[in-house]
Order: sequence, then C-alpha cells, then structure tokens
Amino acid sequence: MTSSKTRTPIRFAWSRQNPVHRAVMRQANAALVKLPDPIKFGAIGRMKTKALPYSLVSQLSVVQIGAPFDTLGSGRSRAAHLGLSAGKGGHLLVIEPYETSCEVFRKWAAKNLDCETKVVALAAWSSEGTTELFVDDRHPATNFSADTVEYDQERLNDYKTVTVRQSTVDQIVEEQNVPMPDLVSITTNWAEREILQGMTGLIENGLRYISLALGENDEDYREEMAELGYDPVGFDDRGVTYERRA
Repeated sequence: MTSSKTRTPIRFAWSRQNPVHRAVMRQANAALVKLPDPIKFGAIGRMKTKALPYSLVSQLSVVQIGAPFDTLGSGRSRAAHLGLSAGKGGHLLVIEPYETSCEVFRKWAAKNLDCETKVVALAAWSSEGTTELFVDDRHPATNFSADTVEYDQERLNDYKTVTVRQSTVDQIVEEQNVPMPDLVSITTNWAEREILQGMTGLIENGLRYISLALGENDEDYREEMAELGYDPVGFDDRGVTYERRA
C-alpha cells in the first residue's frame, strides 16, 4: 500500500523532530499548564466540539491511541476533548504506552468526564509482544517506539527507554469489553500503518470513522485508506478524518 502527500494546513508542516519545534512547544506547554481547566477545556472545548473529529462522537464509542501527559496539561489532549465530546452516554477507551501518562489521564478523567472511560497502558501495534519505548519526560508527546522513528545518537540521549507491552487494537478492545467503536483516532509518532494492520477486525465489522495524524513526510494515507474502504471527511486538528464508504 502507498500513501499520498497532500498540501497540508501550515499547522501540520512543522516537524516534531525539529529541535526548535520541541523547544517552543515545551515553553508553550509550560505556560498553558498554568491556565485553569475551565479555560483550557471549557472555552477551547466548546470550539473543538464543532470541528472534526469531535463533532462526530456525541454519545458514541471512541478509541484514542496516544495520550501524553504534556498535551493534557496544556489543554491540547485529543483524548480529553474526545471524552468531553462523547459526553454522558458515550464511551472512551484510551490506549497509551507510557504508564505515567495513563495515571495522569485517569485522575483527570475521574474529575472531568461524564462518559465511561477506560485507560490502558499498552502500545498499539500490528502484533502482540513487547517493545522499547523511548521517553522524554520534558515533552512526552515526542515519545516513540523503537520501530517507528530513527533519530541520531545525540537526539536519542534526550530519552530514557522502558519496555512496554504491545498488542493490537482488535485484541485490546476485546479484552477491555468496550462497545464496538464508532471512531478510532490514532495520534502517534508515525506508527499509524502498523496500528491499522492490528485493527482489521474492527474495520471488517464496520468501524465508521478513523482519524489519522499525518505521517513523517506529511503523508495523509489517502490511497491506502481508500483500499480499506474509507474516504476523507476533512482535515482535523492533527491530520485527516476518514469515513467508511457507504
């Protein structure tokens, strides 16, 4: 399968591998974390509910893959805004490989979400097993597994490594006994292809929406999503949301 490169909105064009990007985002997160949650998740949340993919999920079942604690603290967490948009009657399953981020999200969700919420510390992948997770506690949104990103040794020195269990989305959804998802959102550092290979059961069972962050070189995965039977609905705040073809 192949991917197309699309003309993307400027907000996607600045690579997280860029050291200036990482420095700016750390400073921005440090400033935003000081704002009270009613501002970060109230005012911002009301705007997001009108945009993709949040506008699609009221009272529905959602799976979010990737929930680093720095995006939660800054109010930019997709998992948080999907949970708020799902609301009472909705379901949220968060799959996040770093246990520290899971603990932070569980505590936040208990205070702020009305939807049924489960958070599991697993790396979503195409098969079961274990993998090495590279972790930067100053900016965990850049965390990545050993099989997805190639950095030079100088950059790798910024990370510690932890061994984490990996599994397929199909298996995780079954193990957690959650409702059939209406949307699966994947915002990882370029593990999207492997994760898609591990959710063929959900796709065959009629999964309606899939949201994918753009790839390392701004790939939008449009061609391979078409092969799976999905067409783009439009850009969202990380990449593209797709809907199952009727």
